[in-house]
Amino acid sequence: MTSSTVNDTKIITTIPENVPAPKFELFQQVSLNKRRGTIVGMTYTSALEALAMRLDAYGWTYDVSFVYGLPPEQAIGADETEEDVAEDRIEALVITCA
Repeated sequence: MTSSTVNDTKIITTIPENVPAPKFELFQQVSLNKRRGTIVGMTYTSALEALAMRLDAYGWTYDVSFVYGLPPEQAIGADETEEDVAEDRIEALVITCA
């Protein structure tokens, strides 16, 4: 089971025992290709399902939004979302205080 909190609302996700835990959580801030984004969706594909669908890989993939949480003036014209991003292409965003 994993949980995320967004705007004081707790989101709880139950994952079957045979599925590995995801590396990232919903609404987590991440870096993809040196761009700041937010995880807005996630999907797990098993090895058997990947084989049946003739996919190159299996495991967790994520939808990363580059406009989630931005003010409208910054969001206009921005690339919105990159979908089905493999877990190894994403880095956790480390926020430091100066």
